Amino acid sequence: PPPPPPFSQVFGKGGAYRCIFVEERSMSAAEFEGSVRKSGAASPPARSRGSKVDDAFMERPFWSSVTINPPLYGADTPLSLFDRKLAYGWNLRQLDCLLSEYDVPDIPGVTSPMTYFGSWKSFFGWHKEDIDLYSINFLHAGEAKIWYCISPSDAAKFEALARGLFPDLHARCPAFMRHKDIMISPKLLRAHAVPFVQARQEPGEFVVLNAAAYHSGYNMGFNIAEAVNFALPEWLRAGRDAVNC
Repeated sequence: PPPPPPFSQVFGKGGAYRCIFVEERSMSAAEFEGSVRKSGAASPPARSRGSKVDDAFMERPFWSSVTINPPLYGADTPLSLFDRKLAYGWNLRQLDCLLSEYDVPDIPGVTSPMTYFGSWKSFFGWHKEDIDLYSINFLHAGEAKIWYCISPSDAAKFEALARGLFPDLHARCPAFMRHKDIMISPKLLRAHAVPFVQARQEPGEFVVLNAAAYHSGYNMGFNIAEAVNFALPEWLRAGRDAVNC
């Protein structure tokens, strides 16, 4: 059975937030979708009012309400929706990379895909991938996914900001951002001159992240995405220097 989907209790203010994930009961994908639609989280609230929905319009309601009405997120389900018979290339089940050239044990999300079932306001906190690997995410169906990403060349500036905002977390674990439980708003990043890029991923589109790139984001409603890590020769130096939790 799939793992129980968590909902996120969020605490904080001023654009800096800490998340606590609470597991719900296990449910099927159909049950998850039914629960999301019943709660009105299958699409952005503005769409139900007939308003135009775009990234700039929806960014404010997401961040202004991030601490209320905890969203449900069916994350980290060890499953792939790609047909095993599809040829190599963009098939996330069988990426041709360094991880497939060696006798690496199966690690869901790293060497084999994970699938994610989203709802309006469900999010993933700031983090880098395990051992700073590359990652690829495909949005199968549903509403868009919004991404924020920071170039590895700007990581030191971002890490300094995060340490200042969450000194207690850093004191307990120097690699605390690998816990995926903090959110820092784009407004706060701009205020501290931390460069970042924002992207909107639509169904049928891939998002590929550089090795050692910090990223976070949220879902615009019910959707189904799939992701896995991969490694190229250029990753070897980043993997060697990665700081683990």
